Amino acid sequence: MHLAAAGLDVFDGEPKIHQGYYDLENAFLLLIGTFAVVAMTQEVYETVLNVRVTLKELLLMFIYVEVIAMVAVYYESKKIPITLPMFIAITA
Repeated sequence: MHLAAAGLDVFDGEPKIHQGYYDLENAFLLLIGTFAVVAMTQEVYETVLNVRVTLKELLLMFIYVEVIAMVAVYYESKKIPITLPMFIAITA
């Protein structure tokens, strides 16, 4: 048995995508990152006021950090490693 042909890419180049889609994507990512930072700040504030840390607070902080990391990785590489959403899903 031998390989007769292999198709690696169906395009000569990447398809042209309107810049507006990238701008919209970046705007939503910025919102997600901002909301995660705001939520994390609120959680820290409430934890300090209660003078008590429980597993709930620790897990929420982990989720916030992972969401922020996922947004940062996507901004940097335009890819999301499968491990980041998995960590978030497992923790949630």
